[in-house]
Amino acid sequence: MDIFEMPFFSPLIGNLLYSLLVALITYMWAYIRSCKKKEVALNNGVQALLFAQLRLIYTEAADKGKVTFSRLHDAQQMYLAYHRLGGNGIGTAMIEELKQMEKIDGMQPKIDGHIQK
Repeated sequence: MDIFEMPFFSPLIGNLLYSLLVALITYMWAYIRSCKKKEVALNNGVQALLFAQLRLIYTEAADKGKVTFSRLHDAQQMYLAYHRLGGNGIGTAMIEELKQMEKIDGMQPKIDGHIQK
């Protein structure tokens, strides 16, 4: 028998390697799907937290009828992240209204050594 006619692997070893390869690919596929589900859940959670903070800033400013420059800046940074995560038009409406509000300096006058709120 010529060396080139001999099988490199016996059929049993070939089947075993094939089965291991299929099992490995199946495991990797399940792991990737699991990671993707966690990523989606994490993104949704972060989006909800950003929206809650944006709504808080908006509500405070709407009650006063004006917004501080620093709170507007914070709101704009939150909105950018919120929007990139797929946030909806409610956040857009809030940030646009905040931009239209009267802007004030963030420093409050001190009375008797305490900051007035």
